[in-house]
Order: sequence, then structure tokens, then C-alpha cells
Amino acid sequence: CRMYCTRGYQIDIDKARATIYYGIAAVFMSLFQEETANNYHGKALNIELTILPKDHPTLIESYHELGDVSMGLKKYNEALKNYETALR
Repeated sequence: CRMYCTRGYQIDIDKARATIYYGIAAVFMSLFQEETANNYHGKALNIELTILPKDHPTLIESYHELGDVSMGLKKYNEALKNYETALR
């Protein structure tokens, strides 16, 4: 970000990036490339973890989505971990 960015502006950019990463992940899920989708979900979640409070509802949905992707990859322990994190 350039020097003129304020913290609020950077958060908006980060939110947009997370949304784009989720869109890319959805494309890869449609192409049955779950591992790549999982990577993009992780990128989006990492952004959200830096800009959202730990109890934000968006994080619940994000962990749920990661759980679904992990299920598709047959990574059941990882899926369970993500689902349990979503419940906290």
C-alpha cells in the first residue's frame, strides 16, 4: 500500500483480497482441484484473522468452508479440527 493509505483503507483492500481468494477457491473446487482450493481458502482465512475479531461470524463460515474442503480431500482430522474451530 502506498504511503497515503490509512488503516481503514488497508482493511478494505484486505477484505476484498480475501473475497477474491474465496472466489478463486470456488473455481478450483468446481474443477475438482481441492488441494489448490484449500490453499486459496487458507490465504483468505489468514487475511481475515488479521483484520477481524476472533469471534467474528465470518470466521465461523471460513472455518466451515475449510472443513468442507478438507472433507473433499479425505483429510478427516483436519476437517474435524476446522469444524470444531468454527464452533468456538
